[in-house]
Amino acid sequence: MRRFVVALLGFAVCAQGQDRAKELEPVSFLVGSYTGEGAHPLGRYDETLRGEWSLNRTVIVVRSRSAMEGRTVYEDLRVFSYDPARKVIRMRQYGLGDVAVYDVKVEDEGKRIVLQEVAHEGNARGEWRYTYRRKGANGFEYQVDARHADAWKKYVAGSLRRDTPDPERLGAAAFDSSRVLVERKGGKTLGAMIHRPEGEGPFPVIVFSPGGPAGSTQGYDGFGRMFASWGYLTVVVAFNDRSAEERAGKFGEVLDWLASAAAPLQGKADLTRATAAGHSMGGFAAVLAAHADTRFKACVALAPSGPDSKPPGENHPALCVIVGDRDDAQETCRAVYERAGSPRYLVTIEDMNHFFAPRTASRHVLSRTVAFLNYRVLEDDRYRAHLLGGGRGVTVEAEEASTGK
Repeated sequence: MRRFVVALLGFAVCAQGQDRAKELEPVSFLVGSYTGEGAHPLGRYDETLRGEWSLNRTVIVVRSRSAMEGRTVYEDLRVFSYDPARKVIRMRQYGLGDVAVYDVKVEDEGKRIVLQEVAHEGNARGEWRYTYRRKGANGFEYQVDARHADAWKKYVAGSLRRDTPDPERLGAAAFDSSRVLVERKGGKTLGAMIHRPEGEGPFPVIVFSPGGPAGSTQGYDGFGRMFASWGYLTVVVAFNDRSAEERAGKFGEVLDWLASAAAPLQGKADLTRATAAGHSMGGFAAVLAAHADTRFKACVALAPSGPDSKPPGENHPALCVIVGDRDDAQETCRAVYERAGSPRYLVTIEDMNHFFAPRTASRHVLSRTVAFLNYRVLEDDRYRAHLLGGGRGVTVEAEEASTGK
């Protein structure tokens, strides 16, 4: 009974998070990292803004800092939440020893957000009004007005642009996770966890294999959640076999299943941007699958373990091999890298073993993988520098020109 109550409470919290995230959608563009400039009575200044989801996606927390000639002139913390009783979004602003409360209104078909102060606590102060106007997906303009008598007078104004999102952090996409059975030919099935970004899609696909016999997805769902938060529909599959060669063919069956899937997956998978990925034996199976199936545009092989031979097949996807310098599979990883055509990348992480330990080193696995996917699958050149950058215990070898191999 106790387990049932705990499970029910967990479901309720999850459902509440999904509802609140939906209600906070009008201000969700503030989630992310922004930089820009503004002007106030003292002159021009630089501004940074960092927004993130918090508390099971029931709250958006925004931190803002304004600086002039390197000196901080203002900092505040803004917390957006949904008030179900009044059915409005509210913002509480903490700064200069004051707590102000604002109602949020959405105007101009969602492009203009107006924050009108309704109350304040702490120091006495006049009324203020914040206005955000979105400029596409990568930035917004803002203006802060102060009330003087019966009129509003502009106090500060500026514009902010979205920074390149940090691949070491979760992406901005909301997602859900669920267990599924992948239907195969002959009526057989494969157990899997699917991590699906919210939205219309279609989303680029990642088929991910655990290491060893892949009897379950346990231990690898963190990869799926990370990739889904960056907008990739990720299927972590319990292949449950003992041969990389046998497993390689099943990757294509997962794509077949996605192509024919009914709602709610119907139309969500972009199979023109598919990636085969995996760890250890699963990583080597991903290499074999990606070379054999032309639907795979990219391959991520995490410490691949397998024969020292060139994978058969005519497909030559972009390849990223990641391994630790304390991993016994280093020779195999180098062989996989050297036998591949370009573009190819070999990322070696200092002091990391075959199972991504310690955690201080393992965080590089996710960040370099996300950078590779965004660069080579989404063709976003902003992530090339992060993928290729060395230092901080990471060494990268790469060949991006065509080799004809």
